[in-house]
Amino acid sequence: MPRHSPLASQASDLLKVLGNPLRLGIVEALVGGEMHVGELAKRLGENHAIISGQLRLLRLSGLVAREHRGGNTFYRLADPRLSKFLACVRKYTEGR
Repeated sequence: MPRHSPLASQASDLLKVLGNPLRLGIVEALVGGEMHVGELAKRLGENHAIISGQLRLLRLSGLVAREHRGGNTFYRLADPRLSKFLACVRKYTEGR
């Protein structure tokens, strides 16, 4: 079995998480700033339960962070470098 470098494994894990169109849409929405589940659900045209499930996966993957305030939980990108990564992906896919 071939060995992969740690970088290749980490990059593969990141791409697997972002390979889901809904999760990618959530991350793209959060590039503009923090949002709560209701805002994300409305923006992406999905119900709260589905958005919450995807946010959980994104949070467990370390891509999204959350903060409880009042009666809402707000989500944001855990690392601002992710927005630069998405900009590169967008630029690459626009030319295809």
